[in-house]
Amino acid sequence: MTTLILRTFAFVLAIVSAPWAFSAPQPINQVQVNRSGFLYNRQTDTFDTTVTIHNTGTMPLAAPMRLVLESVKPVSVSLYNIYGKTALGKPYVEVPLPEFVLDAGKSTTVPVRFVNLGKTVTAATFSVQAEQLVPAGTARLEIAARMNTENGGNSVKAGYAIKLDGVTRAMTDAQGRASVVAPLDVSEISVSTPPNYYGATQVVGLTAGETRYVDVELGDSGEFGAESVLRMDRLQHLMLLTSVPLVVLRFFQNEKAVVSDLVELVELRDPAGGYPKNITGLFAIRSDGSLFADSMAFFTAIGNLNQKKLLFVQVLDKQGIPHLQEIPFYISQWTVQGKLSAPPSNPSLPLGGIPIKVSVLNTDITFDTESAADGTFPLPLLPSGNLDIRAVASSGGIFYLGQGTAVISGNVRIDLKMRGPIDVANNVPPIATSPL
Repeated sequence: MTTLILRTFAFVLAIVSAPWAFSAPQPINQVQVNRSGFLYNRQTDTFDTTVTIHNTGTMPLAAPMRLVLESVKPVSVSLYNIYGKTALGKPYVEVPLPEFVLDAGKSTTVPVRFVNLGKTVTAATFSVQAEQLVPAGTARLEIAARMNTENGGNSVKAGYAIKLDGVTRAMTDAQGRASVVAPLDVSEISVSTPPNYYGATQVVGLTAGETRYVDVELGDSGEFGAESVLRMDRLQHLMLLTSVPLVVLRFFQNEKAVVSDLVELVELRDPAGGYPKNITGLFAIRSDGSLFADSMAFFTAIGNLNQKKLLFVQVLDKQGIPHLQEIPFYISQWTVQGKLSAPPSNPSLPLGGIPIKVSVLNTDITFDTESAADGTFPLPLLPSGNLDIRAVASSGGIFYLGQGTAVISGNVRIDLKMRGPIDVANNVPPIATSPL
């Protein structure tokens, strides 16, 4: 039990200290982005494409590199391998760079996986964000890493991650060294390797074109996990269907699946801070290294299917390296049929192709959809909660707004009225619901 507590504590420290503390990467226009066709992946139940990013500029691009999803058809699909959202709310995938830098004229690829249960994906467009290494804004760091005296004092071996302000930018060579081009505002260099060796040093006053030699000393800092991400199959917009036959979990590192060898801990955590529930015994490892549990046993263990859930998972891979992450999700169980209707002030208002924003209030669930010619719009199965729907259209210089909130506690039909200024003045009801 002590080991589990140490690893969980280290995981919390990693959350506090790293990548998102780094300055956000900037939009990059000097790139060419191409993708392959969409192929159905039976293993993860996703539609996959491979995106190639070519640096057409004259400057190197550095990690963190983000491939931002600008648009997708149908609009209701979600990213399986999402890492986060930009300041504008657009989902993105982190692009693993083989040498942590994409030089001018070079290309790299990243898989992109979409969840759209039962339907194909037809189109997607992307943009790129990264750190641009401009000579006037960079310096060179010559880094040497060694163990502290308590651990022998020797140079570290190859394969230790070197991070600048929490973002991996190089790996040590066999002599424990690396040469890194760094932005001038870098404040911390760290070197680490799981499960326990870590060291860091501060950097101040870098100047353009400078070469600075930096020594980093490592020690035993307590156990921590590899830089991997945890994903749940068939999770669309953070929602898991009650009809899934199995609950499947996978760790990915640099967008490659981790082969788990031992399940150390799986527990349900209470977002409100209540005592966690150990459900490790429900999970086993499949031949591909993923974890699975019988869905009936899983949902029984959850109990109340309402509200946000947190699942913490800790495994060892084939090399004995720990992987530990937490994933949020909600349970979707209700069928909701949505339809836009024309306003009394303009009965002939075209109802097709209207973008619609949907969110479940007081949750992290938010997504886009789009109306068909008859005004209907697709929705996935949804959890209990208050559903907020917003749609805007214009005709003849007049804007029409459809906006309302519906309580979802069972299967329901929603009629959202598109209202113009006259309709609002006449107190036309904005939304109506009826049971299915």
